[in-house]
Amino acid sequence: MGMMNSSRPTQLLVLDPEDTLTFAGSCNETCIADLEVTNPTPYSICYKIKTTATRRYSVKPKVGVLLPYSRQVVNFQVKGEKIDIMDKFKLLSAVVPNNVGADPSQMWEYINEATTMQSKIKVMFIEKTESDTQMQTAVLKKTTVQTILAGTFLIITAFFISFFYHS
Repeated sequence: MGMMNSSRPTQLLVLDPEDTLTFAGSCNETCIADLEVTNPTPYSICYKIKTTATRRYSVKPKVGVLLPYSRQVVNFQVKGEKIDIMDKFKLLSAVVPNNVGADPSQMWEYINEATTMQSKIKVMFIEKTESDTQMQTAVLKKTTVQTILAGTFLIITAFFISFFYHS
């Protein structure tokens, strides 16, 4: 098995995040995560995203072509159920074959998956409770009040300094 992996070409596409998608949310809301895929090469590269749990996720766009030096944001959405941290995604990519038309989904009929570049992506879930949201709001309000008070203090100090300096 190790020999087979070593013959696989290195992934040319740059992924951000590199290997873990983080979904944040609560149980009763839709959780989404974005993956930015960048093609830093002078070649057109087609990609396809597979998952171990097709019913649980919506991936858009699932297949595509990245023109040279271009970038694409892929949106991952959990469909109403809790994610399983054992879920995985695999991004397959290949330089676009010359003999193929422009439809990305048809390109994969001509590509041998064993020769594709592959990146494995894990999932992570951060549970956001209502108290987290309230806490973030409270911290934001506190910071705003502190900023206003500090600004007011500086203005008053500057006023007194200029008042005494000029008299």
